[in-house]
Amino acid sequence: MNRIVTLSAAVLTAFALAFAPGIASASTSPEAMHAKLVNGTGAIAPSASDLVPLVGMYTSAELGRFGGATSVDVFRLPNTYTGKDIDRLQTAMTDNSAEIAKLRTALSSDTAIANWFKANKVQIKDVVAVSAMDGKASVYLQ
Repeated sequence: MNRIVTLSAAVLTAFALAFAPGIASASTSPEAMHAKLVNGTGAIAPSASDLVPLVGMYTSAELGRFGGATSVDVFRLPNTYTGKDIDRLQTAMTDNSAEIAKLRTALSSDTAIANWFKANKVQIKDVVAVSAMDGKASVYLQ
């Protein structure tokens, strides 16, 4: 009887992995994220006009690339932008508050990404934008 239960569990697991990958694993990233945290500076930050459209916006594919990043630049908006630029970003954060909440939920829901944030003492509740491409990711904090 034990052998039948074990075999049934194995068959169900294989079925879940083959036909329902979303059920088998909610994570869009590798088991563990080992990206190096880099404190972003104004010298490498995108312009505010380039960042405004990213506030609160993401795709699941982008989060998958985020999970596979080798380094993550973390930018604190008040330390990176000033004057009219920070005002434009504040407006974008207000206008996109619902999307920012969804982004934070998506980051928290991905175990590998959430663990990376925790290990690097970066608060997901402060994230307002992310971007990821070519093995490098960026996180923007309010």
